[in-house]
Order: sequence, then C-alpha cells, then structure tokens
Amino acid sequence: MSWVHDVINRQTEEAILKADRIGVKVLSLAAFNKNKRVLSEFVVVLQNEALNGVHGNTLTVVVILNEIPQDVEEVFLTGATSKFGRVIAIYLARSKVRVLSTERFISIWKEIPLDNRHLLIQVTKYQETKQCKTWIMGKWTTPSEQNWAPPGTHFRHFVVPLVFEFRRDFTYSKLPAMKLPVDVEGLGICEVM
Repeated sequence: MSWVHDVINRQTEEAILKADRIGVKVLSLAAFNKNKRVLSEFVVVLQNEALNGVHGNTLTVVVILNEIPQDVEEVFLTGATSKFGRVIAIYLARSKVRVLSTERFISIWKEIPLDNRHLLIQVTKYQETKQCKTWIMGKWTTPSEQNWAPPGTHFRHFVVPLVFEFRRDFTYSKLPAMKLPVDVEGLGICEVM
C-alpha cells in the first residue's frame, strides 16, 4: 500500500504549492495534521513558501489565549496533560501570568524559561484556587469542584463534553471557535467524518 501513500503525498504537496501560488495565507491539512509522519513530509515544502501551515490544535490554543483579557494576572489550568494545556501553561508563564496547575507540573516547569518558572504554581487541591477568577479547563470539572471558585469567575474550556454551567454568578465560554471575516471568498473546507 505504499503506492497509496505516495499518491496521497503527491496530491497533498501539489495542493500546498497551488495554495501558495494563488495567495492563500493559511492552510490546514486537517486530519493529516494528526499524523506526524505525514505532516513532517510537508514541513519542508512549507518552509520555502509564504504560506503558513496550521493544525487545528494550534488554532484552538490561539482562540483560548486571545479570549483571556490582558489584565489577567493568574489562571487556574486543568488538563495540562494535553498538548493544549501544556502550550497554554508555557505561553502564559512566559507572558508573566501566574499559572496554577495540578498536572504534569515538573515536565512543563522544565520547559519554561528560568526567569518565568516561579509563575507556574503546583496545586494539589481545588481549594488552593479559591481566589483565582480565571479558570481554563481542559478536563471536565464537577459542580462541587467549581464551587471552590470565587463569585465572578469566568470558565474557559477546551474539554468535551462541555462543563455543566450550574452557578449564575459564574460565566462560561463556549468551545473555542473562529469567525471568518465577511470579505473571505473561495474558502474550501473538507471534514473527515
């Protein structure tokens, strides 16, 4: 079946080069991005082009980070075991935001620059987050766990199923999504079901 792999790779490379020729700025290879072996073959192609290749995970992280107000000084992050959570924790610590986290603390801490490592705080209980008003949830959180958050807390999440919205004094974001500008034309998408 290697011939099938070759045909798919050739068609994908042709699509990337055509997209660059016609002025496409961002291209997602969708499900191909999940397969590192396939994606790595196209990194070389993209390096020489003006086109940016993105992964759905990349876009999700960007949406979550853009939702966080500039004046936020501290967040509580669950689900740092995922790619999303790891990148969010590292980015926020580099941006001088305190990150309270329960998972993968040591491995993430090692990836943060020395000057920012003090901003990643390991917590072992939800009670330790009772002053933090920005929660970023990458794993499902029960109503009793949410009860530790102070009134006025905003919950952002990248977890499915959605976190149950049970308190009126909290606000909850929807799953990350992007809206295209109204002047976008000729958008082509393909979803694998």
